[in-house]
Amino acid sequence: GGDNSKVKLEHPEWFWINRKTGKPGGLINMSIPEAAKWVEDNIRYLIEEYGIEMFRLDGGSDSGSGPVTSLFCHEKDGFTETAMTRHYENAYAMYARLRRDYPHVVFENCSGGGGRSDLGMVANFTHTWVTDYQKSPNSVRITNGMTMALPPECVDRLICGQHSFLSADLDSQMRHALFGRMTFNMFSPIDAQANPEQMDAARKYVKLYKEFVRPMHPDSLFYHHTPALPGKNLEGAKGVCVMELDAADASRGMLGVFALVTGGETETHVRLRGVDISADYEVTFDNCGRTCTMPGIQLAQEGLFIRLGGSLTSELVLYKKK
Repeated sequence: GGDNSKVKLEHPEWFWINRKTGKPGGLINMSIPEAAKWVEDNIRYLIEEYGIEMFRLDGGSDSGSGPVTSLFCHEKDGFTETAMTRHYENAYAMYARLRRDYPHVVFENCSGGGGRSDLGMVANFTHTWVTDYQKSPNSVRITNGMTMALPPECVDRLICGQHSFLSADLDSQMRHALFGRMTFNMFSPIDAQANPEQMDAARKYVKLYKEFVRPMHPDSLFYHHTPALPGKNLEGAKGVCVMELDAADASRGMLGVFALVTGGETETHVRLRGVDISADYEVTFDNCGRTCTMPGIQLAQEGLFIRLGGSLTSELVLYKKK
């Protein structure tokens, strides 16, 4: 709440104390039942009064708005506890009730990109923005890491925005987004004519996401062949990233191989983990557009050799049980 907001003027005791100033900061203390009820009542009012179809939670307080532990403790059942325990408990419960009562509303989570990505929050939201950094190669490394913590359908990945268009070709950007929750921004400036080849690529990958990838999501299996990727800074993700997403019944799946910063051509040997070794598969290599039939046991035991031309290139392999 702002310094001159009605709630802060009437209830300064509802706010965490700013560690820098010693005065109430901008963050409401959800461990106080009356404060938590006020927050929930206002969200409900906005949804019902204005017919909101999407609720986005974004932004975060700076380091000065954190709690002073000595001032925010509770006595409960004879024990002294930190108020942060009840703060999160009440916040999680509030969003669970809101999600239950307003199933038509899309609840989108974010906090400067990557904040509030704990399971307690994400469980009550449709999806979450795990980063504001969308530029390859580090964006691929972020997806690789965050899908080890969260289901892919919860992990937003952006095409055309936040500098994502500055590195890697469009196919690699689109393929990368297939392993999360594909989200688009504008493909061309306002009032400018769209590039027809770019739009054809967008339609191709949107169709693939809707018809091939998304049906796997409710119980998909995600295999991280390269769980740890080297590189210490945002620009320096090195090596090759390999991600595999499969249907739980092994009826279909996809393999993404992404060359990050490699310094030259690469050949990556991958044995698929989510295929049925007793079945045959139609296997499509997206770079060449060719399809062949391969036994599942060959895909699992002998594997595939994926050759890439250099940094920021990729291959997408799709396979479907015959």
